[in-house]
Amino acid sequence: AFQANTSDLWVTGADNWGSTNLGMMAGTSPSIAALPDGGYVVAFQANTGALGINSNGTPSEWTDTNLGMMPGTSPSIGPLPGGSWQTAFQANTGDLWVVGLDSPGNTGLGMMAGTSPSICTLPGGGWQVAFQANTGDLWVVDSDGPEDMGLGMMAGTSPSISFPAGG
Repeated sequence: AFQANTSDLWVTGADNWGSTNLGMMAGTSPSIAALPDGGYVVAFQANTGALGINSNGTPSEWTDTNLGMMPGTSPSIGPLPGGSWQTAFQANTGDLWVVGLDSPGNTGLGMMAGTSPSICTLPGGGWQVAFQANTGDLWVVDSDGPEDMGLGMMAGTSPSISFPAGG
């Protein structure tokens, strides 16, 4: 999944998808996740500034969440068991939001301006998000709550998180 030079969201791969004809906000990047049923889902910042969700590259299979995103930031999405998904993004308020099947919505946790979170979903269900807090530290949050890792991050950078195969 990528933002084409036309500003549209494109998805390409074995199925040879092309343009979804869905406009993206300049300077942002989409996030894609494979679903257990063989399909996929893409989270992106639409050209309206809202979080958009697209399924399987089909323009008719997209959702405008009407949830405003911070300009210049990108969402992260991961699959949940059972075929659903969970996404994390910096809202236009500067707070971290997590939405999907297991959705707390606004976490009330402030993010550093211009940064993007990363989400990983856990095989047994649940999720974890890593992000640069407005203090400059790396934070991790999941359904059990937030944790300040006490590790300073370079300004303007975004972390990445993954779940290792062995747990």
